[in-house]
Amino acid sequence: MPACFPVPTRSTLEGVLGTLVASPIKIQLTRDLQHERDTPGAFAEYVDDRDELCVLAFANHALVNLLGGALVDTPQKVIDEATSKFVMNDGCLDGFREVANVLASSLNSSDTPHVRFRELTLAPGGMSEEVKTLWRDHRARRCYSVAVAPLGQGALILYLA
Repeated sequence: MPACFPVPTRSTLEGVLGTLVASPIKIQLTRDLQHERDTPGAFAEYVDDRDELCVLAFANHALVNLLGGALVDTPQKVIDEATSKFVMNDGCLDGFREVANVLASSLNSSDTPHVRFRELTLAPGGMSEEVKTLWRDHRARRCYSVAVAPLGQGALILYLA
């Protein structure tokens, strides 16, 4: 079933993310990424003009730390420490909120309602029923492996209504 919202291409995501962080970004499509209930990370929630949830972007803890940390110039040692402990550093998480906000630009097209970033929901944790529903019952799913050179690599999974 086709998605009602566009699935960003690898090059689109590289371009959007590359405008935010000074580190080179390389993205590969992958099919083998799974988000388990207890996987630490963050769901970026995107809504349409009617305020209805239409896209979820799950970034695992490593990607939150890498992209958010690169945006706010977090030292590599701090990023590595948080990532090795399977947690998200508070400063990196704040930086990732801005990454999630700008990522909305890759989800818009002239053929769909305008999409905007609403909020981050941390995982594991208190996901709303609305988030759980789209996570479980989506029209399209796209998985990306995101390398932030030379800092490391993380995972991004999009769930589209």
